[in-house]
Amino acid sequence: MANADGWLRRNALAFWFCGLGLLGLLRAWMKLVRAPSPDVQLWLWFAGSAVLALVGIAMLRRERRRQRRINIETSTNS
Repeated sequence: MANADGWLRRNALAFWFCGLGLLGLLRAWMKLVRAPSPDVQLWLWFAGSAVLALVGIAMLRRERRRQRRINIETSTNS
């Protein structure tokens, strides 16, 4: 349990970015559906939210690769 707790703590910022990006994408999608002609501000909001979500996903993937590398190194040393 301590290992999982440490993983969540190490990736809290990545989960925060993913959550904010998802909420931003949801808000942009709701406005895109309602607006007859979306303006530049809406497209910037949509793009910024997508980038934020992608950064969070990239951070999670990087941590997962790092964790795999550590597990492989410890298993070969044993």
